[in-house]
Amino acid sequence: MTIIAAYFVVVFSLLIVFSCLWALIRPQWLCDIAKPLLGQSWLMILAVGIRILLGIALLLVADASAFPLLFYVIGWIAIVAAVALPFIGIERIRALIDWIETLPRISLRLWLVFGLAFGGLLLFGVHSVLI
Repeated sequence: MTIIAAYFVVVFSLLIVFSCLWALIRPQWLCDIAKPLLGQSWLMILAVGIRILLGIALLLVADASAFPLLFYVIGWIAIVAAVALPFIGIERIRALIDWIETLPRISLRLWLVFGLAFGGLLLFGVHSVLI
């Protein structure tokens, strides 16, 4: 079960890394892809489900990872975020995306660098599980 969870973390991390890399080149892409998706009713269910799966996966691999405490903390944060997300609602998420769209490109790119670092941290932390 730990190996399956580790592969889920790897796939999720690679999605983060490649999305951030692409958005560094083309920052508007984030808003261009997010805005149409917000109109889809299944998006909230998918977002909650992915966060729950990620949280569980991180908790399952935490002991074998390079950063056990960090993986436990991020895992629980993901689960709490999954529970909170429906209460936040689509309108507030849409307002957040609108705000992100107004940020200077350099600020957005700085956040994307943090996203790259987060994805890289997850990949590095889980690599010991897969070796």
